[in-house]
Amino acid sequence: MNVERNYGGMKLDIQTTEVKTNDYLEQKIHNLIKKLQIFRPDISWMDIYLKSNDDAARPRTVVVRLGIPGGDFHATDTGERWKMILKNVEKRLIRQIEKKRTLLLKMAS
Repeated sequence: MNVERNYGGMKLDIQTTEVKTNDYLEQKIHNLIKKLQIFRPDISWMDIYLKSNDDAARPRTVVVRLGIPGGDFHATDTGERWKMILKNVEKRLIRQIEKKRTLLLKMAS
């Protein structure tokens, strides 16, 4: 399944492989988007890839790419529960955003 939509001025592309999305999963994705927009309201686009595979230890994978002026961010995680995977991806992206902000502040001073 491939879903493209405009989400508050941002191009959102959600691609799934062997995953059936439901209201719960879509709500978690929208929560992720809202949280990231708090840290970077200038996100131009976001690609989200959801994959389910046969690996018993890590049956689900999430890959998120953010398009932001001045550079893109990327985070991946695998696990058993969508909620925890999305939360880990969110933390990784926020860490990257904060690190870049810190570097820019150091360069400006």
